[in-house]
Amino acid sequence: TNRRQMLRGSATAALSFAAGEWFLQEMCSARRAYGRTSVNDRPRLGCIGVGGQGKHIGERALEYGDVVAVCDVQRQHAEQALDRFHVKAGIYEDYKELLERGEIDAVLIATPDHWHTAPAIAALKAGKHVYCEKPLTLTVEEGKLLVDAVKQTGKVLQVGTMQRGDMLQFARAVATARSGQLGKIKLVEVILPGPAPS
Repeated sequence: TNRRQMLRGSATAALSFAAGEWFLQEMCSARRAYGRTSVNDRPRLGCIGVGGQGKHIGERALEYGDVVAVCDVQRQHAEQALDRFHVKAGIYEDYKELLERGEIDAVLIATPDHWHTAPAIAALKAGKHVYCEKPLTLTVEEGKLLVDAVKQTGKVLQVGTMQRGDMLQFARAVATARSGQLGKIKLVEVILPGPAPS
């Protein structure tokens, strides 16, 4: 590896690691820019889908904002999330009811993979910023609908990829492959599914 490739790989890894938390940091900055400077004036968040991954991202978000509502079709998931977050918040089984709460600034979506697009579009149209777990959509058409919703509302939509945002070993692997250290890659094998989060 030459110096330039190493610097490029290191920069890629650093950017990938930071991207996962950019969304909420930017929300905090935007609120300050609009004159909201109180220490207590943090973004108010709604979590839609609080099974395994939903609990994880909700807990991480507490560093930047306050969870004021959680939604899951299984009420016990919502109750477990509130226990884990150590907060008192509204519990909903229908995300549309959560989105009716005007004080919510952004939602975090970690519903099952096939159910990301509908709540994301509804949240954007309700005036909320959206952080959504991968896969953002199942079809190209759903992706186009989301692009249109972002353009129409002017809200921020970010999709999270845990392996690219939170786990440095994956960023290093990508940087290594792109640097040419492995030679010309001719075959990649992917084995799915992996273990489900608890």
